[in-house]
Amino acid sequence: MGMKERIGRDDVKVYVAIKNGQPIGYVYCQTWKDNKYRASVRNISVLPKFRNMGVGSALMARSFEFLRKNAVQPVRTVTETAEGFYKKVGFKEDARFMRERKWISETQD
Repeated sequence: MGMKERIGRDDVKVYVAIKNGQPIGYVYCQTWKDNKYRASVRNISVLPKFRNMGVGSALMARSFEFLRKNAVQPVRTVTETAEGFYKKVGFKEDARFMRERKWISETQD
């Protein structure tokens, strides 16, 4: 299934960062229910010249806000290249390339 088919579904959220009317980054997260409600940050990307300016962190904060309001836990992602970024926004490594984030309380980021 391509991105076009995912946009607009209840289980998918895409947040886009815009500067001067142009997209400079996005994050895509998806939720699902098996034995509990879970989520995955499937993709995040920020144009190179806008990296290290808080754009990615702001996009992740929006995703976390949506997921927390929907009582999603845990949130997972897989990365081979952005370990430092995911650690910075609260993910912990639980397997090779896998990062997981859990909320301890409602107010914790």
